[in-house]
Amino acid sequence: MIKTNYPNSEYADDALMQLGDTYFEVGHTDNAYNAYNDLVVSYDISPLYNDAQLKLGLIAYNKGDLNTAIGHYKAIFRHNPSSKQSESALLGLKEIYINDLGKSEEYVEYVSSLPGYNVSNAGADSLAYMVGTLRYNEGEYEKAIAGYSNYLTKYPKGAHRLSATYYRAESYTLLKKYDQALADYESLVNMGSSEFYVTSLKKAALISYNYTQSFEKAYSFYDQYYLKLSDEDEKYKAALGALRSAFRISQSDAIIKYAAIVAIHPKANADEQVTAMYYAGKTHYKKNDLNAAKDNFDRAGKKANNNQAAESRYLVAEILYKQGDKSGAEAQCNAANDANASYPFWIAKSLLLLSDIYVDRNDLFNARAALEAVIENFSDDKDLLASANEKLVNIENLEKQNTRIKPAATSSNLLEMQSGGGN
Repeated sequence: MIKTNYPNSEYADDALMQLGDTYFEVGHTDNAYNAYNDLVVSYDISPLYNDAQLKLGLIAYNKGDLNTAIGHYKAIFRHNPSSKQSESALLGLKEIYINDLGKSEEYVEYVSSLPGYNVSNAGADSLAYMVGTLRYNEGEYEKAIAGYSNYLTKYPKGAHRLSATYYRAESYTLLKKYDQALADYESLVNMGSSEFYVTSLKKAALISYNYTQSFEKAYSFYDQYYLKLSDEDEKYKAALGALRSAFRISQSDAIIKYAAIVAIHPKANADEQVTAMYYAGKTHYKKNDLNAAKDNFDRAGKKANNNQAAESRYLVAEILYKQGDKSGAEAQCNAANDANASYPFWIAKSLLLLSDIYVDRNDLFNARAALEAVIENFSDDKDLLASANEKLVNIENLEKQNTRIKPAATSSNLLEMQSGGGN
């Protein structure tokens, strides 16, 4: 109406601006957009041109039409904007390029093309980093990874490379992409001391042990983590993780070192203390240090009642037998069987050992009884059954030897010789 009836009025542009503002305030954004657009199309030399373009950019942005919004904001710089108008347009462009599109390079390239404007290398670095950070803070972790990866590719030695690497690792972790997360945490560890160093050690250790099951790496990370800590709770967790990792890779010295820490640590519960003693016992046993092994197994067997404790009670008996203390081994087998009521496998192992003890005493009756108890009650366990049957064959052979009647010597020849000698 205004443009048609009063196209040459000096107030036409003001009227269109006021019309647009009125529509905008009452929420009729389509009508507002048309009024502002009529102004910029018909009155491109109006002093209201740039303000109308700002409002057109805002309406287009709020409707999700980002490319149109960009066009409106860029148009301002072709019409000698004031410093305030320039600042508003750049903020709008930055919002779209950085926050919405994640294209910091395009924003930097455009701003740098404007006369009198320049984005420093540090500024460009920060803008590129911001793309990933905005996505991370919004919980859009796939887009965060893309943003951080783009930053690290463009600025491999950038000011934010540590933060970008760390939060990319965090994003991978939240998406359960543990291999990629581990690679980033490990990279941070290899970079050396930083605000992310200790946390990266911890997370690399957890992922290595629990998810990728890279136990050598897990031990290395836990060991380094332990040495960097002062907090007693975290220090204990690191020691326990190092112990478990060391046991998985049979690293004897490390097992003994961390077992000694965990076994007496005030933060350790009974099961964790048993694990430490059990691991130390196993390690000493493997090294044929039987006394040290026996000491650890004995402590473990008395500390709690779980499978490791049950095995430890049996292994004390086995060591006593190996050391030639067969009476002690027998007593320990009987005591272990009483304590291991909930662990039938270790009762069976004790019965097999008792059978050996009885055989050594030539008590074949009780040796056979022990084996028959295993055969009768553990028929589903092929290994136990095979061992029991093998030992039973040996007992049967011994029984045959004991019951075989040797032929008595006769005197017939002697008599014949005596008879012959009388003639």
